[in-house]
Amino acid sequence: MNALSTDQKFKAGSLLILTIACILAGELVWSNARDYLRNLDNLTNLRLYHAALHAANQLSAERGPSNSLMGMSPGNNTEAQILQLATARAASDNALMALGQLAAQHRPLPFLPQHQLVDIHQLLRDARSRVDRLAALPLTERSGEHIDQAINGMFRVVDQINLVVTVIGNHAAKADRSLSDAILMAQVVGNMREYAGRVGSLLMVPLIQQRPLALDRRRNIANLLGRLDEMNEQLNHQIGDYWDRPGMHEAREQVTQQYFGTGSTVIQTVLSNRNNGRYADTAASFTERYVPTMRAIEQLRDRIVDSGTNQAIADLKTARKGMLLAAVLACGIAAVVGTLLHLARHRLLSPLLRARQEIIALANGNYETLQRPPSGQEARKLFDAIDVLRTHQQQRDLLEKRLTLLTRQFKQQAATDPLTGVSNRRALDEMGEHLLLNAMPDGWQVGLPLLDIDHFKLVNDLHGHPAGDEVLRGVAQRVRSACRSEDNVGRFGGEEFTVLVARTDTNAARLLAEKLRQLIADTPIVLADGKALFVTASFGVALSNADSNWADLITAADQALYAAKRNGRNRVECAPEADPERSA
Repeated sequence: MNALSTDQKFKAGSLLILTIACILAGELVWSNARDYLRNLDNLTNLRLYHAALHAANQLSAERGPSNSLMGMSPGNNTEAQILQLATARAASDNALMALGQLAAQHRPLPFLPQHQLVDIHQLLRDARSRVDRLAALPLTERSGEHIDQAINGMFRVVDQINLVVTVIGNHAAKADRSLSDAILMAQVVGNMREYAGRVGSLLMVPLIQQRPLALDRRRNIANLLGRLDEMNEQLNHQIGDYWDRPGMHEAREQVTQQYFGTGSTVIQTVLSNRNNGRYADTAASFTERYVPTMRAIEQLRDRIVDSGTNQAIADLKTARKGMLLAAVLACGIAAVVGTLLHLARHRLLSPLLRARQEIIALANGNYETLQRPPSGQEARKLFDAIDVLRTHQQQRDLLEKRLTLLTRQFKQQAATDPLTGVSNRRALDEMGEHLLLNAMPDGWQVGLPLLDIDHFKLVNDLHGHPAGDEVLRGVAQRVRSACRSEDNVGRFGGEEFTVLVARTDTNAARLLAEKLRQLIADTPIVLADGKALFVTASFGVALSNADSNWADLITAADQALYAAKRNGRNRVECAPEADPERSA
């Protein structure tokens, strides 16, 4: 077996080096890039999730000042309470707006947050309207049923935003399972805040009206308190290392002390008088004492999400450093390989590169022979082969040009009437069918004026067939000169000509036919012997409809032409348009 040539050795060695270098560098860069993109996605998801939780919390917190306002007479509403409600509503609106902006910037999610946010805004407007209407009424005219309806309206808003929170949280957890603990705990704490708020809202009607708690209301409150205890126990047994992170244990203790301590005492104080309805608190004073105890829950939720966000930021920085290091290493590998190949190029590749230039020039139609560098036997054989290829390529290009010219001529001849130079019957059929296919879906009409030279046989009999040919050419020239560039003039057969008019109507097609008729009648045709011969033409005009085909259009135009002949010639007749209802 003959030894490998230098060229073959170089190619094999270069391919092996490049393959190994590319695999190592690519795997290194891609691995770090995946980590970076994953952590960037985690950070984006957590920020969106935090925004959704914050919006849900603000909507839940808005119930506090709303409840206070519904529990006071219009005359007793202080500016501070009105300002407090306005501030809470502004906070809710800002949180929803921030969520909407983040959702719009986020990559597509498995739901339509913008549409859901529109629904939330509408529910919020309706709920606020109910609260404002009740607050404007005297306290004695506010029924418990209407107050419950207003509170339930606020509940529905939070229920709707919680659906968005759940979907965003599930999406983030599915993208990276390492976020599951943070998302689960944040959602549990968020639900804890909502249930705590609902307990207070359910006590509003008894406190406003100072009456005992109904049985169903007691059951609802007991159910919510039971859920709160379950969530509190669930947090105590939550897996993960979140409780060991800075500030997390303190925030957890604050929830136990403030809500499950002070807040529960406030609730139990009200429930102790549930049977007689003699409560020490009014709706406003209860809200003032109860709402602050829930802030520890909000702080714990924010602490959990912030902890996850901070971890994602730290992981993102680490991944960015790794990606940059991998990119530097990949560039270093590429530089080393490039240097080696550059050194080898001057000994072997230079002739090959010049040969490559000649081949590319040859492919682009440049047959000039470039100056060739000194080269070995193998390169000279390559250049000899290029010379052979150049000769064959020149011959083939010449044959292709001749074939293209002949094809173009044959195609033009096949579509053109040789006597008049306009389209022949075959071309007319193809263009007519094509126009009708385009017209049907778009709803526009195709016009077909069909003309026949009057008494053309008499021209042949009196002046001879050469004169008849002059008349045909003259009529074709006049028709073509009077039509638009996009209209197609053709010889239909014998002394009949047609004009295919796209995007027209009956009036425009008739005006065109009348213009052509007048032009033919008024302009004499000068024969070869100098005689001026006047001829006229009869026109039949047809327009397509939604159900027309080419044969139908020709038949309609032909019938209109016969009508013009019967009615005295040298006139225009239009085919009646089909009744749309009858066609349907």
